Amino acid sequence: MKMDKVKDPKLFIRYYDDTDTLVLWNGTPAKEGQIVAEHLTSESDANGDVTGIVLEHAAKLLGPYLFPNGER
Repeated sequence: MKMDKVKDPKLFIRYYDDTDTLVLWNGTPAKEGQIVAEHLTSESDANGDVTGIVLEHAAKLLGPYLFPNGER
């Protein structure tokens, strides 16, 4: 996404506990998604600009980095 186009960028963060999915999104509807890596998908608008990312198994994958000593 070209930052010069965005006057006041927004970031919406949503975590779905039932599926352990983390979504980061700028509020623009996505037209398509593309797998970036295992459990990671980028979403793009009609112009191909990235509008969000989706991380599946978020707590499982990020937990060791957020809580390196195993404390929660």
